[in-house]
Amino acid sequence: VIILDHHKTALEMFSKDDTFSQNIIKVIDMERSGATIAFDFFIEKLHERYKGSLSPDTYLVKMFPETELSRVTQLFKYIEDADLWRWALPDSKAFSSGLKDINLEYNYRLNPNLFGQ
Repeated sequence: VIILDHHKTALEMFSKDDTFSQNIIKVIDMERSGATIAFDFFIEKLHERYKGSLSPDTYLVKMFPETELSRVTQLFKYIEDADLWRWALPDSKAFSSGLKDINLEYNYRLNPNLFGQ
Protein backbone atom coordinates (compact mmCIF):
# COMPACT_ATOMS: atom_id res chain seq x y z
CA VAL A 1 0.00 0.00 0.00
CA ILE A 2 1.32 3.43 -0.95
CA ILE A 3 0.09 6.59 0.73
CA LEU A 4 1.07 9.83 -0.98
CA ASP A 5 -0.38 12.92 0.64
CA HIS A 6 0.24 16.54 1.51
CA HIS A 7 -2.57 17.27 3.94
CA LYS A 8 -2.05 18.15 7.60
CA THR A 9 -4.60 15.51 8.65
CA ALA A 10 -2.56 12.78 6.96
CA LEU A 11 0.58 13.98 8.71
CA GLU A 12 -1.19 13.91 12.05
CA MET A 13 -2.78 10.51 11.45
CA PHE A 14 0.28 8.72 10.18
CA SER A 15 2.97 10.31 12.34
CA LYS A 16 1.50 9.28 15.68
CA ASP A 17 0.55 5.71 14.81
CA ASP A 18 3.34 3.22 14.13
CA THR A 19 1.01 0.24 14.14
CA PHE A 20 0.74 0.22 10.36
CA SER A 21 1.96 -2.84 8.55
CA GLN A 22 5.44 -2.84 7.09
CA ASN A 23 3.99 -3.16 3.59
CA ILE A 24 2.75 0.45 3.79
CA ILE A 25 4.87 3.14 2.17
CA LYS A 26 4.08 6.67 3.36
CA VAL A 27 5.19 9.88 1.71
CA ILE A 28 3.71 12.88 3.48
CA ASP A 29 5.07 16.23 2.28
CA MET A 30 3.11 19.37 3.04
CA GLU A 31 5.37 21.49 0.80
CA ARG A 32 4.35 19.74 -2.45
CA SER A 33 1.07 18.91 -4.15
CA GLY A 34 -0.23 15.38 -4.37
CA ALA A 35 0.42 15.52 -8.11
CA THR A 36 4.12 16.32 -7.76
CA ILE A 37 4.56 13.86 -4.89
CA ALA A 38 3.08 11.09 -7.05
CA PHE A 39 5.01 12.09 -10.16
CA ASP A 40 8.34 12.16 -8.32
CA PHE A 41 7.55 8.94 -6.41
CA PHE A 42 6.78 6.91 -9.51
CA ILE A 43 9.68 8.31 -11.54
CA GLU A 44 11.95 7.14 -8.70
CA LYS A 45 10.23 3.71 -8.72
CA LEU A 46 10.97 3.39 -12.43
CA HIS A 47 14.57 4.29 -11.69
CA GLU A 48 14.77 1.61 -8.99
CA ARG A 49 13.03 -0.96 -11.18
CA TYR A 50 15.61 -0.66 -13.90
CA LYS A 51 18.39 -0.78 -11.31
CA GLY A 52 19.66 2.69 -12.02
CA SER A 53 20.45 1.98 -15.66
CA LEU A 54 18.78 5.27 -16.56
CA SER A 55 18.60 8.47 -14.55
CA PRO A 56 15.18 9.75 -13.42
CA ASP A 57 15.57 12.65 -15.88
CA THR A 58 16.02 10.14 -18.70
CA TYR A 59 12.67 8.56 -17.81
CA LEU A 60 11.01 11.93 -18.14
CA VAL A 61 12.39 12.33 -21.64
CA LYS A 62 11.22 8.81 -22.51
CA MET A 63 7.72 9.50 -21.15
CA PHE A 64 7.33 12.82 -22.91
CA PRO A 65 8.89 14.14 -26.08
CA GLU A 66 11.76 16.43 -25.12
CA THR A 67 9.97 19.37 -26.70
CA GLU A 68 6.99 18.79 -24.37
CA LEU A 69 8.93 18.28 -21.14
CA SER A 70 8.97 21.98 -20.23
CA ARG A 71 5.18 22.14 -20.72
CA VAL A 72 4.68 19.13 -18.46
CA THR A 73 6.90 20.70 -15.81
CA GLN A 74 5.01 24.00 -16.06
CA LEU A 75 1.67 22.19 -15.77
CA PHE A 76 2.78 20.55 -12.52
CA LYS A 77 3.98 23.91 -11.18
CA TYR A 78 0.56 25.45 -11.81
CA ILE A 79 -1.29 22.47 -10.34
CA GLU A 80 0.89 22.64 -7.24
CA ASP A 81 0.49 26.40 -6.95
CA ALA A 82 -3.29 26.01 -6.83
CA ASP A 83 -3.34 22.82 -4.77
CA LEU A 84 -1.28 24.47 -2.02
CA TRP A 85 -3.22 27.75 -2.31
CA ARG A 86 -0.07 29.75 -3.00
CA TRP A 87 -1.34 31.56 -6.10
CA ALA A 88 2.19 32.82 -6.74
CA LEU A 89 2.41 32.10 -10.48
CA PRO A 90 1.06 34.54 -13.08
CA ASP A 91 -2.63 33.92 -13.84
CA SER A 92 -2.63 30.90 -11.53
CA LYS A 93 -6.25 31.32 -10.42
CA ALA A 94 -7.47 31.65 -14.00
CA PHE A 95 -5.43 28.63 -15.04
CA SER A 96 -6.82 26.53 -12.19
CA SER A 97 -10.39 27.59 -12.91
CA GLY A 98 -10.03 26.87 -16.60
CA LEU A 99 -8.49 23.48 -15.94
CA LYS A 100 -11.45 22.50 -13.77
CA ASP A 101 -13.98 23.84 -16.27
CA ILE A 102 -12.78 21.79 -19.23
CA ASN A 103 -12.73 18.49 -17.30
CA LEU A 104 -9.57 17.17 -18.96
CA GLU A 105 -8.33 13.61 -19.24
CA TYR A 106 -4.93 13.80 -17.49
CA ASN A 107 -3.44 10.62 -18.92
CA TYR A 108 -0.95 11.84 -21.52
CA ARG A 109 -1.20 8.60 -23.50
CA LEU A 110 -4.99 8.93 -23.74
CA ASN A 111 -4.89 12.68 -24.33
CA PRO A 112 -1.60 13.70 -25.98
CA ASN A 113 -3.09 17.11 -26.84
CA LEU A 114 -3.26 17.98 -23.15
CA PHE A 115 0.04 19.84 -23.28
CA GLY A 116 -0.68 21.50 -26.60
CA GLN A 117 -3.57 23.55 -25.23
